[in-house]
Amino acid sequence: MITIKAQTSTEFLFLIIIVYMVSLIFTVVSLNQERDINYQREYLLLKDVGLKIQSEISLAAYTEDGYSRVFEIPNKLEIFDYNISIINNSFVYAESANNLFIARLSTVNGTVNKGDNLITKQNGKIRIN
Repeated sequence: MITIKAQTSTEFLFLIIIVYMVSLIFTVVSLNQERDINYQREYLLLKDVGLKIQSEISLAAYTEDGYSRVFEIPNKLEIFDYNISIINNSFVYAESANNLFIARLSTVNGTVNKGDNLITKQNGKIRIN
């Protein structure tokens, strides 16, 4: 009788350990997937801002002299901080803590800032801010 109770207790303890291990593995896998999804979301938000700037500059490149427009760049990408700049007058560079996006631009002078940006085209040259 005592051995049956001991065996039942041992089996129950073994079952509890297995359930705990399965739930632990499930939690670790879920957290890794959530992290990957956040990285992807952060990259897509960076890409969206970079392509918006590229689109604004391309639009200015195909218009006549005298073109002027104000466009806005967000201060944050949802909950993510980021930096944005134009490098060598030819590339938009968007960087966050975990991601990077670079896109080629038509030649442009000036800098892009978070918030409002003025883009103009005079004498065939595009200028931001």
